[in-house]
Amino acid sequence: MAEQNPGKKVQRHFWMKPVDLEYLQQVKEANRCISTTQALELIIEQHRNSHGNTAAALADVIEERLKDMLTRIRLASNSSERTALILLDMVNALCVFEGVPGEITVQNNPAAAYLTGKQHVEELKRSYRAAALERRKKRKK
Repeated sequence: MAEQNPGKKVQRHFWMKPVDLEYLQQVKEANRCISTTQALELIIEQHRNSHGNTAAALADVIEERLKDMLTRIRLASNSSERTALILLDMVNALCVFEGVPGEITVQNNPAAAYLTGKQHVEELKRSYRAAALERRKKRKK
């Protein structure tokens, strides 16, 4: 509704629940408003001002809370990778000590068993991603 004079007040009749009227009275008293109308105007103005800022504030809070968790996950992942490489070196040392021909290398000359295992894991990852994508598509419908 576009008004010609935005400062001019218009009288309207509204039906409200008693609990809403009590809330208006609390706002009136807490903010030392001279009338219930002024309290209602204050609530509307606060809503107007905070409407766009709420999403940004929520995003900032979520980012701040997840930042530490994601850092811990990244550090744990790096630690797990180092542990796996250490175990691989220990298995290689055991193979050499026991005289097992060939070794399980990863960097320079990967063994066939390693390549087969790696390919299998990649196929599993692709199938899990495809299944997750299908579930998301079904939820959107």
